[in-house]
Amino acid sequence: MMDFTPSMTFAEWAEIFLRDYAAASLKPSALEHYEDNLRKHIIPEIGAMPLGSITTADIQAMLRHQEQTGNLRNGGRLAAKSMRNMRTAVSACFSQAVESGILGSNPVTGTVVRKAARPRVEVMED
Repeated sequence: MMDFTPSMTFAEWAEIFLRDYAAASLKPSALEHYEDNLRKHIIPEIGAMPLGSITTADIQAMLRHQEQTGNLRNGGRLAAKSMRNMRTAVSACFSQAVESGILGSNPVTGTVVRKAARPRVEVMED
């Protein structure tokens, strides 16, 4: 059995989070989105880092890099909505580490991602 400590890697904690917490509380479609974001984007970037050593700056750098090059189809930019979804998934993972007493705070809280442009609705007049 693995000790839940800040020295475990982010990848180790993310797998525990998905299996024991997210799977028990999320709808299947939401769980699938969390798994995709964590396994395809986040773990490859910060997975080897010890959970307790990851800073807000590390998360912001990872988000910035993913925004610029995270499109798995063409290596280009990701949409703002995709970035918000990614930030939500990684934040939930860290929030659970805080709730479980492994970490004192969630480093994702201080990060930012760009907002999606709201479509402009034009009203047709008679």
